[in-house]
Amino acid sequence: MADMVDRVTGGYEAEFLLPVPEEYECPICQLAFRDPVQIEDCGHRFCQSCLQELKRRQGSPCLCPLDRKPISSSKIFVDKAAKRAVLSLGVKCANWKRKCDWTGDLIYAEEHMKNCAYEDVHCTNVECNELMPRRTLQYHLVSKCRWRVVSCQFCSEM
Repeated sequence: MADMVDRVTGGYEAEFLLPVPEEYECPICQLAFRDPVQIEDCGHRFCQSCLQELKRRQGSPCLCPLDRKPISSSKIFVDKAAKRAVLSLGVKCANWKRKCDWTGDLIYAEEHMKNCAYEDVHCTNVECNELMPRRTLQYHLVSKCRWRVVSCQFCSEM
């Protein structure tokens, strides 16, 4: 999950089912657009965070990295069509190497990860710091966790 969902700068590092079309790839980070913006004057698109980082590094005037023309902040707009297109691209679960066979549109990947049986989760017992795949958590809580609640064999109290 880490890179596909948690990353806040640059594009998506998801495992796409098909190669990402070039028109949906950020020329700065070379990943599928995340929150794409377009420069009105030249039509070039970038991830919003990539363009912000470019502007921070270059200062004023900021130049388009593709055609070296000045970028006016008032001439940048959110590219909703590109965002819809990227979010509709098919991806594998971030845990596909662990044998999760889920595939779906990128827009649904974050929701899947909240319930993915192969995603690492921490034991829910406060004192326990063990990390394990979600699918083994219940067994760990009942049988393995040294901090599990057990009933007394003599009085049945917890």
